[in-house]
Amino acid sequence: GTIGEAVREATARGPRCCALPAWPSCPASPIVPLACPTHHSFHVHRSLAPYSRKPALYYMSLVALVALLLLPLLGIALRRLGFWQLLPSSLQALLLAVQQVIRAAVALCLHLAFASLLHCPLQVACSIQQGRSSCCKYRLPYTTGFLFLTAMSGAESVKLLKVRTITTGVQLSSDSATWREIIRTAAAFNTLTASTLQESGFEVQTTRISTNSFEEYLELSDPAAALVKMRELDAILTEENVQLFNAGPATSTAGVDLAVEAIKLSPRISCSAKVNDLDWEMALHVARAVLRIGAETEGGEGNFQFCASFNVAPGVPFFPAAYHAGEPSFAFGCETSEVIAASLTSAKGDMASARNMLLDCMHEQLAPLEELGYALSQSN
Repeated sequence: GTIGEAVREATARGPRCCALPAWPSCPASPIVPLACPTHHSFHVHRSLAPYSRKPALYYMSLVALVALLLLPLLGIALRRLGFWQLLPSSLQALLLAVQQVIRAAVALCLHLAFASLLHCPLQVACSIQQGRSSCCKYRLPYTTGFLFLTAMSGAESVKLLKVRTITTGVQLSSDSATWREIIRTAAAFNTLTASTLQESGFEVQTTRISTNSFEEYLELSDPAAALVKMRELDAILTEENVQLFNAGPATSTAGVDLAVEAIKLSPRISCSAKVNDLDWEMALHVARAVLRIGAETEGGEGNFQFCASFNVAPGVPFFPAAYHAGEPSFAFGCETSEVIAASLTSAKGDMASARNMLLDCMHEQLAPLEELGYALSQSN
């Protein structure tokens, strides 16, 4: 029947029953009868059925609240006591997965909470018993619980830390037939890692691949042939959609000369020149290479792809100094300026407090990233 008929019917059968208009944006939506406590029937919009009794999601919100409070506290306690690394990787992955499920559930709760707040007063047609609405009895705790969960989730997901780069290091050999598969595997891992971090609330700006020194997989005695191989490598990078690739450091003057040509060849390829202490000849050669790149690339921007490096260890994620040695590995390069700014602002000029706040804030921001990285390393 129509809303008017439902209102007249409810009114005629006594003051203990009432009806309100259905949701105005859905006039054609189906309506279903619900049992009235006075053993009469009246009509209500179908979407109101969950509100006519104590909702199961009310209990779920309490369980989610407890879990959302306890899991981060458990993780912090494990890290503070040094037990996290002692946990089996499968248990670490399970804890992280549970946290992700809770975050996803809370995102759904946001919609349901606002639906409870905004829709219920407009849609509910319910019985009135002893001056109170039985179907709306649980609306306040139901909504409050969900909104609190949502606020908790939002606060937890605020990341002051930005992931500037995910850099995966791999070892290339002189057998160019193996290059494509190695690069493809590294690129796939970067994509997986970026997705995992983004789902956890981190901003990921770039993904990159670094290798051992190109002098180990290119023949420098024939510069023309070496440049041909570099073109072959660049073609693979293009086909595998790798935008940022580091061919490692040059350790000789011949390597520096090839690095200049590689940078002129492609905007995807970066490299560096390793300068040892007091090696004036190498330092001078590198300086001349910088001048060449500045003059021979558009706007001199090729020097964003090249640098002189001193005492740089393998595994550094930042370009152009990054390079790799040993088994495949990966590293996160982070932007921490907002972490520092937040810590120093809170200290209000007290340097001792600033130091402690910075340490605490760095730990709070970096620990979740470390946990994700450790879980990824164990599962890949």
